[in-house]
Amino acid sequence: MDQTDIINLLDSYDTRHEGLNAVREQDDINNEVISKLVECAIRESDPSYNGEYIKECIKHRSIHDISNLLLEKVVNGKKIEKIGALKALYHVRENRIITNFDNGTFYENPKYKNNKIEYKKRLNILKSEFVNCDNIVIKFFYQWAIPSEKGGILNGLPETDVDLIEKIKEDKELVALWNDSKKWK
Repeated sequence: MDQTDIINLLDSYDTRHEGLNAVREQDDINNEVISKLVECAIRESDPSYNGEYIKECIKHRSIHDISNLLLEKVVNGKKIEKIGALKALYHVRENRIITNFDNGTFYENPKYKNNKIEYKKRLNILKSEFVNCDNIVIKFFYQWAIPSEKGGILNGLPETDVDLIEKIKEDKELVALWNDSKKWK
């Protein structure tokens, strides 16, 4: 399938899954398809399914490249793009520790070790953006992007959807943003 056709499939709510399946069949994809996959991950309302788009991006580009595309949206995007990028960033990481189930030992993942400096830079950017954010709904989604900070910088945030909804229920603008975060944007 031509990559222009794939982009057209990814651009529509109704055909985005078909587009994702077409990407999976490609040996190589261009930057335009990568950008569209990142956009789909940001637009995807299901915080688990957005990882499917990210996996395909990472298969064709580095974690660093995909992280930077998402960070750009966290820093400069519209409110709804920030939320989507924060949800997608959860999938742009390597596990720090690998368990050897055969002998019960643990060791540092070499992929994590290779990207440790980039992860630290990303964490610093996210922390800075979090501190400067004054929107509780957007702040809530930082839990996906930096789950390691629970109890640290994220302390005091509502931990569940129900807690957040209770906290914002009187603010129509925040409720609307929350509802928008649940839709394909």
